[in-house]
Amino acid sequence: MTHGSGPETREASRGLACLFAGNGIAAFIYDKRGLENPGEENWKAPFSDYAEDAAAAARLMAKQKNIDAKKIGIFGHSQGGWVAPLAVSRTDLFSFIIISAGNVVTPVEQHLYNGSCAYRQAGVPEWAIKEIYDFRVTKYEVIVTGNRKNFEAALPVAKERPWFVRTGDGVGRDKFWVMNGYYHADTALLALKCPVLVMAGELDRYSDTKTNMELFKKIFEQSGNRNITYKIFPSANHAYFETATGKLDATELPELKRFVPGYFETLINWTRMVTK
Repeated sequence: MTHGSGPETREASRGLACLFAGNGIAAFIYDKRGLENPGEENWKAPFSDYAEDAAAAARLMAKQKNIDAKKIGIFGHSQGGWVAPLAVSRTDLFSFIIISAGNVVTPVEQHLYNGSCAYRQAGVPEWAIKEIYDFRVTKYEVIVTGNRKNFEAALPVAKERPWFVRTGDGVGRDKFWVMNGYYHADTALLALKCPVLVMAGELDRYSDTKTNMELFKKIFEQSGNRNITYKIFPSANHAYFETATGKLDATELPELKRFVPGYFETLINWTRMVTK
């Protein structure tokens, strides 16, 4: 099981790992690289390094006497939706893959979408959201590439707009974004020949389910891989909690009561089907 964003430890995956294990499907969870020194940012690495870590986990798992080495799969949620296909495309260790709330669009595009959802939830008008989006594109260009030309050209105009206070002029260089901001998933996805489960929540405000599902289908039609299962859960957010509002998780957490019906069953039943 790969990791989501940030300095994620194995604990973030323990719940689903127990679900799989409780149904006879072994699960390997581990801390994201670099977390042995709290407070440092050694966990920030290119997706290719995270993919190599997942492959190393699979190699270790394959050596366990109670594991069928021919039936090892990989689960990638959110950021893991970029990492897992990359891991599968680089080794023959994996026989199936689950992409959960993943993206075909770049990490920058995903964050732009998330930001627009946050502004919309805050009541910002659509014309302003569009202008903020365009300005943020120039900010990410600085963050990822260091090129300030487009940002400097857009800044004087942005400062005169009423929405500028919401986004400001702060930009910096973050090595995670430098390494991954413009990562394109197409090559790794086109290389997948194994069974794939692509899952998403209809009310996900972190990943654009509609856009990404269309792109997943286009890519797999192009690759010729017909062993693809698509599942969109109505009323599900990014974490597959059942929601009536579709608010961003932090603001609606007190309102959430359960995972969306069918989520756990889909994970277990599909995995059993492709490994029988």
